[in-house]
Amino acid sequence: MADNDKKNYSIYISGVGGQGIIKTSVIIGEAAMLEGYDVVMSEIHGMSQRGGSVSTELKIGNFKSSIVEESKADLILAFEPIEVLRGLNKANKDTTLIFNTAPIVPSTLTQTGETYPEIDDIINNLKDNIDSVYPLEANGLAKDAGSILSLNMVL
Repeated sequence: MADNDKKNYSIYISGVGGQGIIKTSVIIGEAAMLEGYDVVMSEIHGMSQRGGSVSTELKIGNFKSSIVEESKADLILAFEPIEVLRGLNKANKDTTLIFNTAPIVPSTLTQTGETYPEIDDIINNLKDNIDSVYPLEANGLAKDAGSILSLNMVL
């Protein structure tokens, strides 16, 4: 395939520390490189060791920067429902959203008395603005596959 025939693709991946966000990005990036694509990636760890947000931005194709610009993501992959909301600035109506519906309620919510949003409300709000929304009960699928540790492979 000629270089100019290859599609450029921008991916934003997010979750909570320990869910395998960075490993997932590396696997996707390595697979793309094996197919002859150029890949650039950035990662933000935050307070990942304390269950905080982790995100990576992965661009496959002819890109100079690893940052996925606002409204330019082709795919948002979120390992936790709130994390899909954090990445919405990267989305447009044509972005594909795939996310795990199993919440990891941060301790800050319980400490402040705030409540976690209803999953159905998150799904409905996403579907109001984005054409391709795929909520998955990925934790259950991973357990059915033999181990919750396979969550990143399910997503």
